Amino acid sequence: MLVGTAEEEVHVDMNNLFTGTEYTVPKKKIYTSLPHIVADNHFSGDNVMEYIGKKGFGITTTCRRDRFPAGLKDYCHHDKLASTDKRTRVA
Repeated sequence: MLVGTAEEEVHVDMNNLFTGTEYTVPKKKIYTSLPHIVADNHFSGDNVMEYIGKKGFGITTTCRRDRFPAGLKDYCHHDKLASTDKRTRVA
């Protein structure tokens, strides 16, 4: 059970099953901020982005052309361009 308020330090009450003694352990915050996730395009759907955004995490993913998020701004480059240069066709 978590015990404490926002002003107090939060701690967890523990029971030692071998000796039957009870003690409290302070609950320490390990990280100062939430992690940023980097993922492949399998995780680039709107439902995943919405879930991660609600939890406060950051995410960077690759994205298939047919799976761009809804509401993408017009100035973002998301249209396929036709290559007209001979050097790019050779490459």
